[in-house]
Amino acid sequence: PYLVWTDQEHLGNVMTLNLDMWRVNGANVPNAETDTFSAWLRRFEATTIGDAVRAGFTLDVIEAAAWRWKAFMPLNEATRYDMLLTPEPQDDLMGSYFELQVAQRSWWSKLATKHRTGVRHD
Repeated sequence: PYLVWTDQEHLGNVMTLNLDMWRVNGANVPNAETDTFSAWLRRFEATTIGDAVRAGFTLDVIEAAAWRWKAFMPLNEATRYDMLLTPEPQDDLMGSYFELQVAQRSWWSKLATKHRTGVRHD
């Protein structure tokens, strides 16, 4: 029932690959495994992916938890063991997106401007 539009100019290659892998893992890792990981992660304000792996969690479980919003790591960076891992969001992704100059010239931005000014867009 929804249509989502974007392109790589907005997301970038690393973010696109991350989201794709997280989605795949989110579809294949049982909820019970991400729930166990999430309970472990909530004990910390912040940790690293390496610490989670050393605690016995695999990257597919960590990425599935990220897809399900149970874990947060930088979305636009290649996965590294020293990468920050938190139980709460690290970035304001919507704010970052709309700060991009490209996004300000996008079809979505023009639609929002028209909407604010009351221009019909049937």
